[in-house]
Amino acid sequence: MQKKETPSGKKVFTLIELLVTISIIVILVSMLLPALSKAREFAQEAKCTNNLKQIGLGLFGYSDDNNGYSPFTDWVTPLYPKYISQYKAFECPTSTQEAPNRTVTLNAAGAIAQPKWTGYGMNYMKMPYRSGQMPYIRFSKIVRPSITLYICDSFGDRTSSPPGNTSNCVSSDNIRDIAPRHPGYMVNILYFDGHVNKLNGSFVRSATWNAPNIRGLWDMVTDSGISF
Repeated sequence: MQKKETPSGKKVFTLIELLVTISIIVILVSMLLPALSKAREFAQEAKCTNNLKQIGLGLFGYSDDNNGYSPFTDWVTPLYPKYISQYKAFECPTSTQEAPNRTVTLNAAGAIAQPKWTGYGMNYMKMPYRSGQMPYIRFSKIVRPSITLYICDSFGDRTSSPPGNTSNCVSSDNIRDIAPRHPGYMVNILYFDGHVNKLNGSFVRSATWNAPNIRGLWDMVTDSGISF
């Protein structure tokens, strides 16, 4: 198809040619958007992994200064800013649309405003002051640190109003639920030995009360050997 010429001799596109060009652009954009969205999801997952590594370093720093003990129930507050200088390390970028207060901010005193609402939770089965547990937990007492969950993506209480309250601790029930918020229904996990890996959310939930895993992911036996 030839372009029309104006009285000045310049060639211009016809309406049909313009419509065809626009249609091709629309098709290309529609093909690119899912890929861009997927790339964004993986970038957020990578950021979350890096956050957990920073949190792990902060927890080990706290332990070194406190005779080998882990911080207790409100574990976020003692880490910032002494052991973790960036408060956004406690914010999983994928979590900010899940529930109110997931976006980590500072209060007037310069402390993290909602330390129990961040997108990460400590293993409730190993959390100090847990019923039947020692009042504090020493890293040296964790029997299988390389396979025992320490901190992971956490949603919190799914029954609260609004949902997502107190996400600072995590197990597998509705009031302390995990958050499989990454591609493939995956949960990012910091283990007691400091490494970070991801597992499918369905496995993480089922591992809690599954007898073969009682000394595995959640380590559901106290350090004194008394089962919950």
